[in-house]
Amino acid sequence: MQNKRRAGMSKQFISQELNDELMLYNTDKEEVHVLNPTARMIYNLIQQGKSKDEMLKIIQETFHMNDIKILKKDIDDCIEQFKTKKLFIAKDIKK
Repeated sequence: MQNKRRAGMSKQFISQELNDELMLYNTDKEEVHVLNPTARMIYNLIQQGKSKDEMLKIIQETFHMNDIKILKKDIDDCIEQFKTKKLFIAKDIKK
């Protein structure tokens, strides 16, 4: 496995793939964040510049989810955690 910086990621983070999860290491704070497959997908979609509506459609199709209300809340909760942990800043996330 190879450590790498991901496009659009702050310089203080290094990422490493762990099977279907993604580990993010904050070199400034010496903190580790491990993203499960869904959080990893949301993280990657943000990096690709996808809007929340685009994320919703992609995740719904990928995981065959019918309850849009719950899925939308899960995406919003995940994004809020990213902001709280400073993995992204608000301007990086399209509405």
